[in-house]
Order: sequence, then structure tokens, then C-alpha cells
Amino acid sequence: MPSTPSPPTDAETVALRALVADILRRASLEVTSPDGRHHARLSLAGEIRFGPVYYRLTIDDVELTDRIFGDSLRWSEDSRLLAAQEWRSTDHERGPTTRVALFDAQRRRHAALPDVRAGFVEHFRFAGPTLTYRQRFYAAQTTGDASATITAIERWDPY
Repeated sequence: MPSTPSPPTDAETVALRALVADILRRASLEVTSPDGRHHARLSLAGEIRFGPVYYRLTIDDVELTDRIFGDSLRWSEDSRLLAAQEWRSTDHERGPTTRVALFDAQRRRHAALPDVRAGFVEHFRFAGPTLTYRQRFYAAQTTGDASATITAIERWDPY
């Protein structure tokens, strides 16, 4: 009969936590703008229980603290704007609330589109002054396209 393993010691627990923290710091994805001048980096921050992972976002060495993001990012063709899937909640029972966060890398400012409850925003596409994206609701198994006119966005805040 196999023996029952003994619980880890305090030192082993501390070492394991340090190893996990190191792995999480290294788990990142970088997306460079088309002109090569701007960089967006997603660094693993956690995961929804039984669900997808979420990230911290850094744009050109500016870390956006107290905010979390999904893995959907897209630079505009002129390399000025970055669209990102921002998570407003990680509620695994009701589903996450997300929204499109727009970042103007040249002016270091950002704007946000309205929240999408219990769904995800993804598949960003820039066409002139318009941003088009998909809203996906996994629980209801539905999707729909939405768009925003970037030049009509009135509130932009520094980041």
C-alpha cells in the first residue's frame, strides 16, 4: 500500500510560492505597434475560477495599475491607438464584465467604451475613425458586432 505523503514544510511552501511568483512574472505577451515605436505587454495576473486568465497591461513602460485585461489587443494601422479588452469584474458565477479600453500611445491618454456584462469584447478592427469589435456572451452562446466612432469620444484621461 502506498504511503501518504507528508505535508510540505514551511520552507517548502515558501519556496513553491516564490517559484510560482517567478513563473507568473515571466508569463507575458508583447504586441508591438505596426511602426515599431510602441509596445504593449500583458503580464499574467490571475485567472477566473474554472475560466480564462487575466493580465496586467504595460504600454511603453507605463504599467496600468489597479486594472486587469484579457488577451485581446489590437494596434491601429497608424500605431497611435491600442484597443484592449479591460475586465471590470472577475465574478465566475455571473460572468465577467468587460469593456473596450482605448489607449492613445502618442498622447498618453485613454478612453473607455460602455461595459459589457457577462460577456467579452474581442476581435478589434480599426477602419478610419471607426473601431469595430465583437461582443461574445458564452453563457447565452451569442455574439454580436458593435462599433464606436473614435472621433466622437469626448472623454479622454491621462494614463
